[in-house]
Amino acid sequence: MILILCFTLIISFSFSRFGNFELVKNLDIFYSVVIEIYNKYVEDVDISKLIGKAIESMLSNLDPYTTFISEAQMEEYKLLTTSQYGGIGAIIQKRGDNFIVAEILSNSPAHKFGLKVGDVILSVNNKAVKDLNIEEVSELMKGVPNTIVKVKILRPFEKKEYLFEIKRETIKIPCIPYYGIIEDSIGYISFTNFSENSSNEFLKCFKILKSKNIKSLIIDLRNNPGGLLLEAVNIGSIFLPKGSLITYTKGKISDANNKYVTNVTPIDTTLPIVILVNRNSASASELLSGAFQDHDRAVIVGENTFGKGLVQTTTPLPFNSLLKITTAKYYTPSGRCIQNIDYIHKNEKNEPQKPDATNLKSYKTKNGRTVFESNGINPDIIIKSKDTSEISQALLANYVIFDFANDYYFKHTRIDTLNFTIDSILFNEFKNFSLKYHLNYSTKTEEKFNNLIEISKKEGYYASLNKELLLLEEKIKKIKENDIETKKSEIIYLLTCEILSRYLYEKGPYICSIKSPYDLQLQEAKKILKDLKKYREILKTKQ
Repeated sequence: MILILCFTLIISFSFSRFGNFELVKNLDIFYSVVIEIYNKYVEDVDISKLIGKAIESMLSNLDPYTTFISEAQMEEYKLLTTSQYGGIGAIIQKRGDNFIVAEILSNSPAHKFGLKVGDVILSVNNKAVKDLNIEEVSELMKGVPNTIVKVKILRPFEKKEYLFEIKRETIKIPCIPYYGIIEDSIGYISFTNFSENSSNEFLKCFKILKSKNIKSLIIDLRNNPGGLLLEAVNIGSIFLPKGSLITYTKGKISDANNKYVTNVTPIDTTLPIVILVNRNSASASELLSGAFQDHDRAVIVGENTFGKGLVQTTTPLPFNSLLKITTAKYYTPSGRCIQNIDYIHKNEKNEPQKPDATNLKSYKTKNGRTVFESNGINPDIIIKSKDTSEISQALLANYVIFDFANDYYFKHTRIDTLNFTIDSILFNEFKNFSLKYHLNYSTKTEEKFNNLIEISKKEGYYASLNKELLLLEEKIKKIKENDIETKKSEIIYLLTCEILSRYLYEKGPYICSIKSPYDLQLQEAKKILKDLKKYREILKTKQ
C-alpha cells in the first residue's frame, strides 16, 4: 500500500507539469480506475493485459500507424525496419490443418540444407506443430544465428519424412529480388522495401547496370509498402542534382518540421526513367515517385498509389517498449500532401474520411505539369492491372497451381529457365491435374443470375420465366466448365511464375513478368522508353 501511495505521489507530481487541466483530470481518473480494479475486482485480473487493451483502444482512435510496441514485439518491429532476423529463410503458410513451406529465399539455410517448397512441417526441435498457430511455429524456427534448429517434414510427392538439422543465419529479406537488362538496353530494378541500407543495395545494382551501358531504367515500386524516409532520399540523390528538394515534413512540434534535400553529387541526371507504382505502393514509395514526378525526372506508370503521407517517429518507453507515433505529414516538392484518409476528422458514422476527389487542390511540377494532392500519387500514364479471374483465384486458393509447380519441379530437376514456356502438352497435363481438386467457385455471372432468380420470384415472374431461366442456367454451367481454356493465357502466366519460382526462387516471378505480355504496366513502361519522343512529351522536356 505504501508503494502504491508513493507511486500516486509521483504520478500527481508528473501531472502538474502538463498544465492542461483536462489531461491531468482524465489521467488521474484512469489511474484511479486501474487501482480500484486491481484492489477490489472479484477475481484476479491480468493488469498488464488490461492496460495493454486500454492503450490499444486509445490509439485506435488516431491512425493505424500510431502503435504501441511491447518488449515482446520488438523483434518483429526490428524485422520491419531492418528486414533482418535470425532464422532459416523459409516462409510458412497454414494449409488446412498443416503448416507448409510456401517460399524459400535463395542461398538461405533452408535452401542450402535442402528444404523444398511444399514440404509439410511436422515438428520443430522435437515439438509437434499440429496444435500451434502460425506465429508460434514461426518463432520456433527463428533464433540466434549459428544455433541449430531441427525441422521434421513430410515431402508429399515422395511420401517420405525427413529430419533436417539447419544452422540458423542472419536472414536479410532482399529489397531487390531482381535486377537486370530486359531488352533494348533497358535496365530494370525491382525495389520492394525501404529498409536499412536498402539505398546502398540500390546504388550497387544501378552501378552494375550502368557499367553495362543501359540507355534507360525502370524502377519497379509496385507493392512496395515504404519504410525509412532517408533511404528514399538517398535514392533520389542518385538521379537529381545536388540540393534538390525530395520532401519536407510539417507537424505540431518544431522538430517535426524538416526539409530533405539531396546532398551528394548525383551519378546520372539525364537517364530516361519510368517508375512503376500500384495501389500497394505506399509511404516512401510515394515520397520517391512524387519527388521524381514533381522534378519531371521520371514518367510514373501504373495505378493510383495508396495515399500514405504520414510520418512516424519512435519514442522509447519504460521496460524496453516503444511508441511509434505519427508526428508529421510529408509533402512533395511542389507542396502536395498525398495523404488519402483523414483519420481524425471522422464522419457521422465515426468513419475516417476520404477527400472529395472532385475538389482536389492542384499544383505544378518543375516543367508546369498539373498534379493533385490528397489522393496518393496519380501516375502520368494510368494502366490498370488485370483483375484475376474467378477460375484463377480458385486455382490459387485451392493450391492447384502451387501443387502442380511442385509436381513439375520434382519430376524435372533442371530446366532452361531463360527459355521456359508452357506448351499445349504441359497445359493439358495441368488441366488433367486440376480435375482431382473438384473446384467449387462462383463467377460474377452466376451471382448476377442468382440475383435475377430471386428478383423474379419476388416480383412474381419466375413461373412464367422458369423454362428460359433453366435453359440459361444450363448454358452458363457449360460455359463455366470451359473456364480453364477460356482463361488460358492468364493461367499460363500464373503457372509459369510459380514454376520458375521453384528454380529461381524470389527472382522467378519477376523474370516471368519481364518475358510475358500479361504484365500490362511493365509493357507500357518498355513502350515509353523505346519512344523517347513520347517520353519527353509526357514530361514536357526539351530535346
